[in-house]
Amino acid sequence: MSKFMKSLCKIAIPVTLQSMLQASFSIVDQIMIGQLGETNISAVGLCGNFSLIFSVVIGAVSTVAGILIAQFIGADDTKEAWSSFHVSLICGIIISAMFLFASGVFSSQILGLYTKDMSIINAGAVYFRIIAFTYIPMAISACLSSWLRCKEHAAIPFLASFAAVVVNTGMNYVLIFGKFGFPCMGIKGAAIATLVETVSSFV
Repeated sequence: MSKFMKSLCKIAIPVTLQSMLQASFSIVDQIMIGQLGETNISAVGLCGNFSLIFSVVIGAVSTVAGILIAQFIGADDTKEAWSSFHVSLICGIIISAMFLFASGVFSSQILGLYTKDMSIINAGAVYFRIIAFTYIPMAISACLSSWLRCKEHAAIPFLASFAAVVVNTGMNYVLIFGKFGFPCMGIKGAAIATLVETVSSFV
């Protein structure tokens, strides 16, 4: 196998596996919250619509950062590579702070754009206000992942995502259904589990 193919596999395989793991986050939430009833599953789904917009925006920032970082690393210009990383990190934090403010303060109004059912809005607002705090760690994590991939350390973000899946699944089970002495928190527990998972993958 050529050196190029080895480098390609070293990056492509972990990135592919990481994308699959990230997709499993919402699936786990949907399966577990689905047992709480239609209102809760609908609320989480609507919150996910807004979070998807955030994911697309941050994905664009990290992708552009990855392109610039890769170019400068290829040109052996470490200073400009770090500058690109820092600019993308600042932009990501600013954007995520805006989304945090919007979803934290105007959660009911945002959910009201999708449905007029107050039971769904009220349930979703509880979930939404907690999920909002995952945005900044997600932005930082996305930028760090771009940097690590450009440095051919793609396995590190993958391992972090794998650990996050384990944490998310375990915390969901414990907090949603009130296991091992914890109170049954329902949809709020799912939000807390997602927050803990996001922070743990960032750390």
